[in-house]
Amino acid sequence: METAVAKIKQIYCNTCKGETNHEIKASHNKEYYEVDHLDYVVPGGYYALTEYYFLVCRGCDTATLDEKWASAGMTDDNGGDFYSYCYYPKRKRKDFREREAKHFCHVDEKLIKTYKEIITAF
Repeated sequence: METAVAKIKQIYCNTCKGETNHEIKASHNKEYYEVDHLDYVVPGGYYALTEYYFLVCRGCDTATLDEKWASAGMTDDNGGDFYSYCYYPKRKRKDFREREAKHFCHVDEKLIKTYKEIITAF
């Protein structure tokens, strides 16, 4: 009797507070392609690809939904699809994407405002 090998993805776990192995329990794909009036796919037309993964942490047994998507125009330097990832619930890790602005006492107000805009934008 064969045993199935679990598919594993390593992501940050909000409960364990670190990068842990998550088992992919289920997946679902959704695709959209622009079609013409005869229902043929338009070459070079708009498209959107979305993949959903139901992940469970192997450390604490907490579940996460991973949404991976790409659309027309989202390509890397080699012309391949560039994917964007969203996790639900949102990851709580403090990293460069969730940086908090530092407080400065003796800095011009215009510079502080610009600094805060940059921190929240990136």
